[in-house]
Amino acid sequence: MRDVAVVLAAGASSRLGRRKQLVEIDGETLVARAVRIARAAALDPVVVTGCAAEQIEAVVDAPIVHNPQWASGMGSSIACGVRALRAEAATVTVITCDQVRVEAEHLRALRAALDTTSDVAAAAYDGVIGVPAVFSPVCYDALVGLKGDAGARKLLRTGAFRVVTVEIPTARYDLDEPDDLEVNP
Repeated sequence: MRDVAVVLAAGASSRLGRRKQLVEIDGETLVARAVRIARAAALDPVVVTGCAAEQIEAVVDAPIVHNPQWASGMGSSIACGVRALRAEAATVTVITCDQVRVEAEHLRALRAALDTTSDVAAAAYDGVIGVPAVFSPVCYDALVGLKGDAGARKLLRTGAFRVVTVEIPTARYDLDEPDDLEVNP
């Protein structure tokens, strides 16, 4: 059993107007950066691709899981990644490649916060509880059951799981629209 990271990189980035996974910061694509920080946090990353899969796979040095249902939303990508890894995963950390100020130390803090009294350790920022988040095996069936745009945040709000939060104020910064490129990182 190993601690794995599901790196979400399947979306079309329609609001940004170009593939956010391939945006470069300091000469590194966002998807490659997400893989790097996952590894630096002692996680085994797998990248979930969808739209523009060949382009994204060309810049990633990590195992790939392709989500043929990527257009239905983030939930299907989380489900696809967890389905592929659940048998070998002691924990699953869900991360996005567009949270440009999340670092390996944040992922390590989340993993350290997950204990026998919690099922999930999730980032807290601006009144939001969301990803990145570390899920224990008790959550895998629910993660595999996600569909459409309902991502991990939906599960965190149901009350079905014991959630511990870690304040990660920088998780609020992500790249969704062209103006975000001016203020991030």
